[in-house]
Amino acid sequence: MGRWSWVAGVVFATALLCAGGACAQDGTSTAPSNDGNSSPAPADGTSAAQQNGAATGASPQNQQSPPKKATTNSTTSAGGNASSSDDPRAGNIHTLANNVSITLSTNWAEAATNGLPPPRDLRNYAPPFHLSAVLALQNVKTQSILQIAMSDNPLLSRDSSWLDGEMHRPAGSGMSVLDMLFYYFFPPSDDCMAEAQNSVVTATFAPSPAIESAEATGAPPPSTDGTNPQLQLTYHCRHEATLDSFYSDQLSNGIVFVQTNSGPRAYSVVPQFYLAPMERVQGPGISWYVFEAQRTEPIPPNASSRFRLPIADGAQPDYFWAIGAPDPFPWTADVGPWAHQLIQVAYVALSMNNNRRGEFISLLQRIRVRGVNGVQ
Repeated sequence: MGRWSWVAGVVFATALLCAGGACAQDGTSTAPSNDGNSSPAPADGTSAAQQNGAATGASPQNQQSPPKKATTNSTTSAGGNASSSDDPRAGNIHTLANNVSITLSTNWAEAATNGLPPPRDLRNYAPPFHLSAVLALQNVKTQSILQIAMSDNPLLSRDSSWLDGEMHRPAGSGMSVLDMLFYYFFPPSDDCMAEAQNSVVTATFAPSPAIESAEATGAPPPSTDGTNPQLQLTYHCRHEATLDSFYSDQLSNGIVFVQTNSGPRAYSVVPQFYLAPMERVQGPGISWYVFEAQRTEPIPPNASSRFRLPIADGAQPDYFWAIGAPDPFPWTADVGPWAHQLIQVAYVALSMNNNRRGEFISLLQRIRVRGVNGVQ
């Protein structure tokens, strides 16, 4: 595990992750998806469910009502107020890898990135994508973050139903929308990873919940079939007072390292989220599969002063992730030059009494690919 040798020095079997994984699984609410093979959503961002006047609800495991859907495409500020100034017509063109671009208003500015995610010590545990380029943008006025990335295509020989099922798995499963957001778009900082390695005294060790429960009740310990953790370490990152750190903090409460019979794992401690149904959205010559994760736990009262951000009471982070490619989507290798490349887009903003889906769909519609639909 490279630099995780300090863990091995503490406990022979520790290469770690967390019951936070188990906690994350309990705290993650999923919903049945729309048919990934259904007709593309209209360009105005209206879903098929909205057209039919019916919305798909969360699964029975969800103990909270699904957040309300937005009914317009108007943009909203951090407190949920409509904003009409985010007009891309007088904006700037931002380009990624010389062939993917997006036109945004002057409220958006490119932000520095610290290499290609995920962090080196988490790469072995991330979903099976490899990013080759990332364009990060921030809109301070609306407290929004947009990231566009290029990756390889590990989805060959799969289909939209498989993708839908994987993305709605619990956080920490290794292939879910929450895992994609954690490892690739809002990962722990290098400073956090360094602290996790050098500050083992501040970390907390504990057996898995199953083992702990067995010990408390006097029941036989569970068999270790390669999936049950033997020992776990949880480290809670400290975050700087920046917009991206705020959203990273809202997505994950820490990093868990777990040692199992099949080897070590590392994933995030995730608060409770509502996972909306998957949608297929048609852009200008680009097919997108869209996923949404709305945090349902309240933002801590001290977050506004801690991150120096104006946060309205009741506001909640609304995360989106989409994966797409020029038509037809490359489920097979015989579709042309884009068979082995995918475009990934992540977006987050605060919402109030609705969601930010309309804004995200609008952003997807602005993405252009050179050579597609006459784009030069």
